[in-house]
Amino acid sequence: MELQSEELFDLRAAALGGDADSQADLGSKYLKGEGVPEDYAEAMRWFRLAADQGHAQAQYNIGAMHNEGLGGPQDDAEARHWFQLAAEQGNADAQCRLGTMYTLGRGVPPDPAQGLLWLMLAAAHGSADAESKVARMLLSGAGPGQDLSNALIGLRLASAKGEASAQAWLGMMYYTGDGVPQDYAEAMRWSRLAADQGAANAQFGVGLMHYHGRGVPQDSAEAARWFRLAAEQGDEKAQFNLGAMCERGMGVPQDYSEAAHWFQQAAEQGFAVAQYHLGLLHYDGKGVPQNREEAFRWILRAAEEGSCLAHNMLGEMYYDGETVPQDYAAAARHFRLAAEQGVRSAQYRLGLMYASGEGVCQDYTAAHMWLSLAHAQSAQTPDELAPALGSIEPKMSEAQLMEAQKRAREWRCKTWSEIREHSEGTATGRE
Repeated sequence: MELQSEELFDLRAAALGGDADSQADLGSKYLKGEGVPEDYAEAMRWFRLAADQGHAQAQYNIGAMHNEGLGGPQDDAEARHWFQLAAEQGNADAQCRLGTMYTLGRGVPPDPAQGLLWLMLAAAHGSADAESKVARMLLSGAGPGQDLSNALIGLRLASAKGEASAQAWLGMMYYTGDGVPQDYAEAMRWSRLAADQGAANAQFGVGLMHYHGRGVPQDSAEAARWFRLAAEQGDEKAQFNLGAMCERGMGVPQDYSEAAHWFQQAAEQGFAVAQYHLGLLHYDGKGVPQNREEAFRWILRAAEEGSCLAHNMLGEMYYDGETVPQDYAAAARHFRLAAEQGVRSAQYRLGLMYASGEGVCQDYTAAHMWLSLAHAQSAQTPDELAPALGSIEPKMSEAQLMEAQKRAREWRCKTWSEIREHSEGTATGRE
């Protein structure tokens, strides 16, 4: 979109007057060609003016241009210098890029400990890319064991200096036991320090510990209070948990309308479990007008994100022809996606469909396998599925029965990513 001349005039005037935000904004427009011709040299000039005044985003942008070779030769060392300046001011993107450079030894000697520290800080500031990289490093042992120890020392030093993002990350590590011995009291101590500074992820953690009574006495009202603080800052997990507590009347008065509000906030951020629960409220007309079409829309979105309960619910809807045209094949498909993730009722329904040939080719071996798996999860009612199994076993040969039992023994619950990867591999001819 081309800038109106008056708007550009005002922006340029402010930038010439020395306003760092305007200088950085004008640099971005030259970098992207928004309202002005794309011009890397002009972009760099305006970024440099803002960066020299300590503008963190401008410093990051200069680092990115050097890193990517925009407007000049690619220069990792220069990129590292500018990323460092921005990272020290708390810029999450710069912290992530700087951590990656230390990890890979680009522009600096390789230093996995320093790289992990910067990535942890970026993750604590909300960088999903950094969070993924930290997880991979921790799962792989972060290189030599000493590297992780050095990273923890750096994280502790930053925490001791009052860096909220470091305190939040350290609290989470103590809560999960990743990289340190699990210690709920220490988790609460560090999380509370960060939460008191307004760190949403730490506020969520404090709420979670109050909810479960870990490191502190169990207190649903206090959990709800902390979840609310984090939810109001947009933390999707806190929004969902607060919604669930409003729905159940735990720690707060039961209020389906309030529950729907918080589920909606989290659902719009793509949080699958919130999408599913929001769909159920629309399905039952609790807190919102009953609307089965809207329920289907949200439950479908949750299923697309991998929610096993959503797939099970879709299986029921397609089987019964409720809200959608009856479609046994679609029902079987959704039951299978839920069953593969260990949903007992989906395993049961899928087994019955294989036994009857509804939506799938009749297959007593598959039917027996799925019914056996469902039966294995029904320890409190061991005879519930016996009639279904008993009805098909006389129709099976000994070889079929042995094969079904073998499949059931070898079956393991799959994650959504495993199911999706297998599906994509099959679609492209890879097995």
